[in-house]
Amino acid sequence: KRGKISKPHVSEILSSPKIFERMYQEAKLIENKKEQFAKEVLSKTCTFRPKLIESKYMRTEKEKDDIVSRLIEKAKAKQIRMQTIRAEKGKISLQDPITGQEFFKPQITRGPRTDVRHNYLCKTCGLT
Repeated sequence: KRGKISKPHVSEILSSPKIFERMYQEAKLIENKKEQFAKEVLSKTCTFRPKLIESKYMRTEKEKDDIVSRLIEKAKAKQIRMQTIRAEKGKISLQDPITGQEFFKPQITRGPRTDVRHNYLCKTCGLT
């Protein structure tokens, strides 16, 4: 007969104060192994490694500040120009100078068609 090895009960394992520390350490170890494996795979698959150097075309802080200030000045000038255009639009009359009629409000020679149809229907029904 084989000897029976007694396994600790789950409640006994969880009641041990060191179990959570051990689980945490194991999780950290697994995470580190995954990161190391990812780095190894990345280094094997991505073989191109460009050399980044300072270029003569790189801008200095002073040049960057000059560019930003120019952009701000252009934006301010554009805002002023738009304000003057809006002010001039407010002064423009919305009436035709020749006829005196308002723009976008055409005059038509007949009434709406719904009245004509309604009158016709009322006459045929005898409701009027």
